[in-house]
Amino acid sequence: MPYTGKQARNEERHLKAHECSALVVNTLNRYISIPIQGKLKQKTIIQSLVAMATSMTSIHSIGQILTEIPCETSFRYHLSKLDLDTLEELNHKILLENSNDLIKSGRKYIFAIDFTNDPYYGEIDENNAPYVVKGQLKASTNSFYSYISLYLVNEDRRLTMAVFPVRNGIKKTEYIQRFLNIIAKMGVSIKVLCLDRGFYSKDVISFLQNLNVPHIIPVVKHGDEIKKLLSAQVCQFDPIAYGKCKLSTPIFLSGKPI
Repeated sequence: MPYTGKQARNEERHLKAHECSALVVNTLNRYISIPIQGKLKQKTIIQSLVAMATSMTSIHSIGQILTEIPCETSFRYHLSKLDLDTLEELNHKILLENSNDLIKSGRKYIFAIDFTNDPYYGEIDENNAPYVVKGQLKASTNSFYSYISLYLVNEDRRLTMAVFPVRNGIKKTEYIQRFLNIIAKMGVSIKVLCLDRGFYSKDVISFLQNLNVPHIIPVVKHGDEIKKLLSAQVCQFDPIAYGKCKLSTPIFLSGKPI
């Protein structure tokens, strides 16, 4: 008997580990292409990569998980054939591959954008310099590999729609525009766009206001410029509900009425 309503949603949360891994591997295998000669198969490389990511270990330590794994030299060689720009263009298609039941064309949804810094302690050279971002000291370093993510929030579910690595010299408004383009291509509209404190800036707020995008950003109202920018809008300093969480940070609401 098929499950309905809340019972069905609870059942969906109990996806078994091997089913989840198989879904990821098969989806990646459909979208990316790695030129290979010889007996090695692309799916073997992808399975090894997923196993390493999920177990947070190296190619030498996944023998207990997989029976077929490439040697380290072959693994690195074939992964080097992947083009990062192409992967960036494909990543939202990969992440949204099985989202038809969650996203309905023509509807309005809540979206969220996060900016995340992962501490980096290694060397910086010409290969990784564009991606090593400097910031405030955190975990004994001010160097980070950073990424920016777009999520769709639907009731008690959060769906990752796209993730981009942050490059030096690229403005945050450019990443937001890329996300807005993805949302538009999905045929849905924005009920409200929630951004974390990393986006609090005059440029970002002005950018969203000019596009009439309803948005929520944690903000501190100080300084003549920011007061002027917010003067014609509505400020709310009480905690508001976001999903099942309450935000006690002062919130600035701007754009079209929700």
